[in-house]
Amino acid sequence: MIRIGSIDNKREFSAEESEEVLIVFKKVTKLASEKSLRVVSAYGKIDKSDPEWSFLAKRVDDCIQDWANKIRRLGG
Repeated sequence: MIRIGSIDNKREFSAEESEEVLIVFKKVTKLASEKSLRVVSAYGKIDKSDPEWSFLAKRVDDCIQDWANKIRRLGG
């Protein structure tokens, strides 16, 4: 058995289940990465003093938080 998660929220997976979960982790991570990169691509075009920069920074942070929440729900 493989344990994934924090002390308070542990899940045990067989070797087969862990392979399946890893596939899902990778897919969730790839989608979040692609979404963040689309947002980040606009950073090069915007100066930090532009109010739009803060909006984009928040969008990237939201992408990361969404990803982290999905991984936690999956037991990571």
